Amino acid sequence: MKILISGGAGYIGSVIAGVLSKEGHEPIILDSLSGGQRPINFAYPFYHGDMADPPLLKRIIREQGIPYAAVHCAALTVVPESTEQPARYYRENVSKTLDFFGNLRSEGCRRILLSGSASIYGRTAEGKLKEDTPPAPESPYARTKMIQEYILEDLCRSGKDSGLRGITLRYFNPLGAAPDLSAGPWKKEGTHLMARLLSHSPGDPFVLTGTDFATRDGTGIRDYFHVADLALAHLAVLEDFDSILSRSASPYLAMNAGSAEESASGNSSMPTKRSRENRSTTSKVPPAPETWRADTPIRRESQE
Repeated sequence: MKILISGGAGYIGSVIAGVLSKEGHEPIILDSLSGGQRPINFAYPFYHGDMADPPLLKRIIREQGIPYAAVHCAALTVVPESTEQPARYYRENVSKTLDFFGNLRSEGCRRILLSGSASIYGRTAEGKLKEDTPPAPESPYARTKMIQEYILEDLCRSGKDSGLRGITLRYFNPLGAAPDLSAGPWKKEGTHLMARLLSHSPGDPFVLTGTDFATRDGTGIRDYFHVADLALAHLAVLEDFDSILSRSASPYLAMNAGSAEESASGNSSMPTKRSRENRSTTSKVPPAPETWRADTPIRRESQE
């Protein structure tokens, strides 16, 4: 299968591309490189440009043929930044997604896999998240991801003549790299806990945000998902795309992807803290402001 990946030079997109290639599929990369750089030794067709550019998509289709499906990974993703620059996030994540989906449909690509985000859920009283949990996004970033879902669903349900079918995978906190280290995180500074742990210098205080939650050690619970497993989840959906939607009797479906186990950020940082014992200290600060708290202390559970 030929699979077009928007944002395919980014962290998650590049790992998905590698998994697809190893399984005998043909990834086609579309990326503006606005948030990064082209990976070294990229062995797939690569198109540098804006996903909302119709002539560029026409060129891709002309040169590569109509892809079996498109995986939409391209997005701005930094939660604190989204509160400072909401207009930019709505323009890049919403307006351009609408154009991209519409252009794909016009060019004959009828399957879209949206790489979504479980940040759309916010917090729940039950402490569990299922696909039918009402969305309650708490940041501009999360709201743009929710709107992406609405766009895809509405386009898929817009009538029998639409022909468009879509699936969204919602997930929290990817981390790690491809097993062969061919792709993975490259940014020197990250905003997520694990990125900060990996870049932390021994001897410097490590700031742990939020230590008074109603959890076993007071720290927020994160559902970490190894990026290689996340890529395999995208692969599984692509290879069974039509059957999944046939079983659901719907042209659109949203699914959770993640761990069934509960974990806490304090436990996550413990191995690093132990390895640096007597060389660094952990500073505890209050949780982030309500408007952009991303690490909600809840357990996530997928609906079967």
